[in-house]
Formats: sequence, structure tokens, C-alpha cells
Amino acid sequence: MTAPKIQATKERVQNLWDERVDFEDLSVEEVPENMIVYGGTAVGKSRFYLNIPFNYLEQNIDLDKRFRMFVICPDRRGGVQKVAKRIHVPDKLRGYIKVKYVDSYEELVSATATAKEHLDKLAKEGKDLLWLVIELLDEAWMLSQDYYTRKTYGKTKALYFAGKVEVIKDMVSNEKKATAFQAFSGFSDWVVIKSLHNENWIDKIKKFPYNVLYTAEQKEADTGTIFAPPGPGVRPAGEKDNMHRVDTIIYLTRNGHKYYQQCLKLTGYSKGYGNKDVTNKNNYTVHLGEVKNIDDIDSKDVKEETPKKESNPPEEKKEKEVQPKEKQEEPKKDPPKEEETKEEDDGFDFSM
Repeated sequence: MTAPKIQATKERVQNLWDERVDFEDLSVEEVPENMIVYGGTAVGKSRFYLNIPFNYLEQNIDLDKRFRMFVICPDRRGGVQKVAKRIHVPDKLRGYIKVKYVDSYEELVSATATAKEHLDKLAKEGKDLLWLVIELLDEAWMLSQDYYTRKTYGKTKALYFAGKVEVIKDMVSNEKKATAFQAFSGFSDWVVIKSLHNENWIDKIKKFPYNVLYTAEQKEADTGTIFAPPGPGVRPAGEKDNMHRVDTIIYLTRNGHKYYQQCLKLTGYSKGYGNKDVTNKNNYTVHLGEVKNIDDIDSKDVKEETPKKESNPPEEKKEKEVQPKEKQEEPKKDPPKEEETKEEDDGFDFSM
């Protein structure tokens, strides 16, 4: 294949300045949910999204007319079913939740495209409570790497990494942190892998006009992020920029038989919320309740900050308006001589 001429490419880029687009008014309409729910093993990640239709039932919403959910799961078979059985999801409700298990990057992308096609059709039928759920973002990230190694090196990721054992051992012996980043061949490999995961998959999803929920395991947090101490110290596992692709991030924990959740990111609000006990509660209902509380506080603060028009000028202004009485001039006195005092250095330098 002949490489494109640089001049031709320059001309095409320059022509973009001749294109015009339409702008639209800033909207304040509600937008679909776009969230990550993450945490360690058995903290209730699948339970969180399976609780969503129960929240709708509490509001007497007709699920048949309005609700559908598609779940893509690059995880072991049976996990979601066990949770559904545990929380007693009724037969009819299970018919509104479709699940597809995937084992490869190809299946991941095809399943996402298929779900989008179904969601588009359902939206045209008037259904408006539509959800796409992606289980375990970290697995999707691994599938992207596996696809790349198969297509580039003719090996699965596991076999490719097996061939890099000596490299990884050397990192460990030199007390370096051995990660997949060092195992791949630097910049060129990761540009393609990130493109497979980002541009060809998840960046397309973030533009879907539907509710999207991702689950993820947890991983040690990078410094300087919302996850670093005094935060929980762990971030959602997977491609590290995923946190910028969502509006809401919820962290789940467990202590024995007690379950908790906290909201670390809540775009559009002044803050998230701290640890809430969700034991034997609907996680999604608790989340919506906390968001409403924050919204009420934010709205109250905005009202209190709105300046009020003064009906009468303050007393100080009135005093200034009163003309002072004329006083007889007193004879001027020579000012007393002041002793020279040494100015203390206050640490500020006002010299130019």
C-alpha cells in the first residue's frame, strides 16, 4: 500500500478550516447516567446494577413499557446468575435483562455493537430507561492487550508474557515495579493497544445516549488523584484514563456482613458523599437519595449567595451624605519629634 503524500495530507487538513458547523443552545436537561462502580471481590458490584430495576418498581414504573438492560460480561459464567438468584430477581424482570458473556476482544466489540443496535430500536419504540452494563473494565483492558499480541506476535497475551519472563525477573531483581507496560516493546505497542481499547471501543460507548454502568476491580491508586489518600487509596482497575470518561464513580467496600459505598466523583455537584451503610438496602436508591440531598444543599447555597437589592442605603452611607459643620481653624502646632524606630522585617518584599 502506497503511503499518502505529505502535501496531500496538508491540503486535506487545511480544507477543514473551510468547513462550518452548527452550534446549539446550552441545555440543562437531564443526561443519562455514566458511572463506574468498583471495589474488591464480593462487595456488591453486580448487585448494584441488578438493584436498579427494583428502584423503578418502588416508583411504580411500568418496566415493560420503559426498561431494558444489556449486560456484557468478560467474566466467569454464572456469577451474575448467582447474584440474581440471591436477591430474588423475578422471572419477568429477568426477561428485561439480557446477558452476553465474552471471551475475546472481538466478542467484546461485537457484543457492544449488538447491544447498541438493540438499544436504538428500543428507544424508537418509546422506552426511555435503557441501560448498558459492562462488567469488569479491567478484563476489557486485558482483552485489548490479548488481541494485540495475537495479531502482532501470533501469540496470546499469556504466551507472549511467558516469553518475557526473563525481562520481568530482571525488573524484580533490580527492585523495579514489573508491569505489563515494561513487558511490551515500549511506545509503539501501547499506542495501538490504547487505540483498540479507547478509540475503537470505550470512547464510542461514552457517546451512547443511554445509561451506562461499568464495574471494575480495584488497584493501587496513583498519587495526585481523587483516589489517593485521604481517599480510599485504590482506583478502578483497567485503563487509567477511564475515570475521565464517566460522571460518577462509586467505591464499594465490605466489613464482614456489613456493606458500604461512597461517591468519589459526582460531576456537576459540589461534592460526592462519604461512606454510607447499604447493608440490606438498594444501593441505587441510596445513591439517588444522597445525590438529591447534595442537590438540595447546592441549591440552598446558590440562593443564599444571590445578592439582594438594598431598599434603603446603609447607615454609613447616610452619615457620609450629611454635610459637616464648619469649624474654626485652630492654630497649627509643630509636630513632635519622633524617635527613629527600626522597622521589623515581616517577610514581605515590596521593592520593584
